[in-house]
Amino acid sequence: RIFMAERVEAAMASMGRLMQKRKRIRTMNSQGVEAKGKNVKIKKKRMEQNGNESLDAGHKGEFLAVSSLATLHDSDSRRIADKLFELLIHPTSLEEFYSSYHEQRPLLIKRNNSVYYDEWMKLKDLELLVKQGLEWNFEIDATRYTNGKRTTHNEEGIANPADVWGKYADGCSIRLPRPHRRLNHLCKMLSLLDEHFGSSAGANVYLTPAGTQGFAPHWDDIEAFILQTEGTKHWKVYAPRNEYEAMPRYSSRNMTEDEIGEPILECTLEAGDLLYFPRGFIHQAKSSKDTHSLHVTVSHGYRNSWYDVIKETLISALDVAVQHNIEMRRGLPRNFTHYMGTLNQQNPNQKIRQKFAKQAIALASKVTKYLEERCVDHAADVRALSFIQDRLPPIIPDANAKLVL
Repeated sequence: RIFMAERVEAAMASMGRLMQKRKRIRTMNSQGVEAKGKNVKIKKKRMEQNGNESLDAGHKGEFLAVSSLATLHDSDSRRIADKLFELLIHPTSLEEFYSSYHEQRPLLIKRNNSVYYDEWMKLKDLELLVKQGLEWNFEIDATRYTNGKRTTHNEEGIANPADVWGKYADGCSIRLPRPHRRLNHLCKMLSLLDEHFGSSAGANVYLTPAGTQGFAPHWDDIEAFILQTEGTKHWKVYAPRNEYEAMPRYSSRNMTEDEIGEPILECTLEAGDLLYFPRGFIHQAKSSKDTHSLHVTVSHGYRNSWYDVIKETLISALDVAVQHNIEMRRGLPRNFTHYMGTLNQQNPNQKIRQKFAKQAIALASKVTKYLEERCVDHAADVRALSFIQDRLPPIIPDANAKLVL
């Protein structure tokens, strides 16, 4: 046990020294863009360097090596999870990311290193998945955005590879939701990111033919990390239009160009680059005319807000309140659905409606009296249980595992 712990510490120390060495070499090239105030198109020449061109060039990110640390006996999975995310957003530190970018503004990292994210997904990996026979609408989609309209070209059942590549040749983007269900290395990395975020992480893969766009402008209900692995893609990112659309719990409908205003960030991602933007930020992307684009979108933050804790806290307090208030336990009036509900808002008998609503509001107001710390603990337990049920299987350490760097 002592020997294995020493190996883990030595490996982690080696990775730490490597990351620190890379952070010391910075030049001007990339910048995170603040999405507040007046909309401004960010010019590339104004971007600060957040990557490391000289040292990073030609070197893959050691994502698999870091993930393999979790298989070692007595390994510290939380520390390894943090290290994996640090590698994802390198050279931006965890402190800088969470204090300056997360849920606040986009982050663009230009690397001049086309192989940095190679261990996440390459075209050959996607081709192998398509050969396995993916299920339409669950594991694979074919979409296209032309003349201001998005169309979906899915079929039913198992996707025939010839049909998939035929749609691709016709200009459709190919999207693979949940590729980690079939790729073990993605499952391991996302499992560690689950642990880092404390909420479920996910991934989609997007392959777009040259000179095409697969999706209409829209916003998502997740935090998105775009990892460009092949080709190039031109992105436009727009700030939320108002406070009601910021930090949304649901994705938007397909939007039109005249609804979204001017982008706050316009950039071209090349292989090895990263783009992060918070949920609620409208975005659209089109591949370059001369090459296809392949990227992985890593996500987190789905249905994981203060609302979810508050909701469960109030439910817990209500469970306590009902024990102390006999009025809450009395039966509802007979046939109350004849005059209450949205369909009955214009009911001529407004007095009986007002009486029912007044009583319900009065009883509900008594719940706050029973709000206690234990209610919040219960809410946290509910959220933790939900996370355990939804998260990917954790990596189980192997006492006989050997680390190869």
